[in-house]
Amino acid sequence: MFEAARQVRFPEIDRLEAETGCAIDRDWLDELALHTQITIKTSALAYPHGRVLYSLPRRRLADKPEPFTTVVETGTARGFSTIRMAKAMADAGAAGHVITLDVLSHQRRIYWNCIDDHEGRKTRAELLQPWQGLADRIVFLQGDSLFQLPKVGVNRIHFAFIDAQPVSRSKSRKTVGHQKARVIIPDGETDRIIVSPNG
Repeated sequence: MFEAARQVRFPEIDRLEAETGCAIDRDWLDELALHTQITIKTSALAYPHGRVLYSLPRRRLADKPEPFTTVVETGTARGFSTIRMAKAMADAGAAGHVITLDVLSHQRRIYWNCIDDHEGRKTRAELLQPWQGLADRIVFLQGDSLFQLPKVGVNRIHFAFIDAQPVSRSKSRKTVGHQKARVIIPDGETDRIIVSPNG
């Protein structure tokens, strides 16, 4: 499954990386995906959004550096997108953090439907241990994003990745919009980037 997924080509994302000049190391991405994105499911396995969620923030950080960058994500799941956005900040040498919200606890041991399940139940923190240096840039919050986002208490959100359940995705997007987000990258819509007027 993993070998087939990593061989799939996405020319539109190749073009995006060429345009931005910011491409994530594919071996690094594949290793992260093996542990946090490759699951047993009926749909095709693919993780091209990993490349998008690195290239766009990385380019933005290079073009318009900030004293402190705040990224907000809803729908942490195993942390695949979260770690990549933290890597974009680290590779840019940017100060900042990723604030990520999910209904699943960061410290509860569960099976994650991933390759690590053969080792038994793990917390998300344990699952992400190989990327601890990047995980240190992340604030993991538990709760429904619709109710928790207004409580985050940041003055400015520079990037947002909305990866919530479909029923609350539009409401989450509106909530993030009220937080003066610069770039919103909705899950499953990598061909449509919403840029706010102040971005």
